[in-house]
Amino acid sequence: MTTDSAQDDTPIISGDTVGFDMRPRIPEDEERFTFSTVCRSNGLSSRLIISGYTQGSFPWPDAKDADAGLYPWGRLFPCTILKTGRVNLTHSMRRRVRDAVHRHYSGLELEILLDYDFDEVIEAIAEYHRKRSNGTWMTRDMIDMWKALHRQRIAHCVSVHIDGELAGGLYFTSVGRMLYGESMFSLRPDASKLALAALAAFAGMAHLPVIDCQMPTEHVIRMGAAVVEGRDFLKLNEFLARQSHFPWSRSESLSLLPFLESVYSEYAERTPNDLTIVHEQRFAHAGGCFSIRSPSTARATTMRTVADPRWKSFHLLPPIPASRPCTTV
Repeated sequence: MTTDSAQDDTPIISGDTVGFDMRPRIPEDEERFTFSTVCRSNGLSSRLIISGYTQGSFPWPDAKDADAGLYPWGRLFPCTILKTGRVNLTHSMRRRVRDAVHRHYSGLELEILLDYDFDEVIEAIAEYHRKRSNGTWMTRDMIDMWKALHRQRIAHCVSVHIDGELAGGLYFTSVGRMLYGESMFSLRPDASKLALAALAAFAGMAHLPVIDCQMPTEHVIRMGAAVVEGRDFLKLNEFLARQSHFPWSRSESLSLLPFLESVYSEYAERTPNDLTIVHEQRFAHAGGCFSIRSPSTARATTMRTVADPRWKSFHLLPPIPASRPCTTV
């Protein structure tokens, strides 16, 4: 990966700046996976984060930046996005998902929860990367900031619990109807992949159509993420991030296993009518986010507030060939 310019060339703004143009500049050679730096902020605030994400930028500090209390804002071009709903499953993940819809992991009790104990999840992720990489970009200020964002219903988590113990998960940011994947961890094989598959299943049904993966990791590419041109991503992001905010308060501590079962119904030992009842019971549990139809019909339930169909015009855009060069420095 390359960076577009030296840090000294970028402006420094305060953490509570409002109205600054944080739109990332698309590099001429977009095939080199370049991080386009817009500015550095001296600290963070929820208003700055919402503004930056809406415009297509996110903070990405390294150890030197963290020591100085500065946060580079920008975006990696080209961009990596995952369409929600069904994800690609490898042979081993098909077995994991099949077990998950039956509520177990290698014979142990399994639960996957949305927004359950966010603080524990983000601390576990930071500790995981700290041990694995002898350090982490997740500074204490960032961790505390995202905890505050969670209390504002902007940051969220998915946690995987095996035999009653936290075994993996992820956290993400939500602005409007756009989801931004931040980081994940696994203490058991495939736990973070189960978390991502469960989030994609839920988000697809909730008309949250895209997860911004931020980086083209092997993990997300294998699960079906597409690499798209920057200008197309920025159009899609601006449209979705400016939509009405999803009612996350209704989904706190929500089990995502029924959503996995609904999306991967071929792994469930249920009749179509039984699956319809599962949909409706789960959506009712989500606090009325979803309209309820009679269990006697085999129609899928739909969300009361349907996303504007114009987003489909972006069509997740033609992906850039996966064979592109990726330079690491």
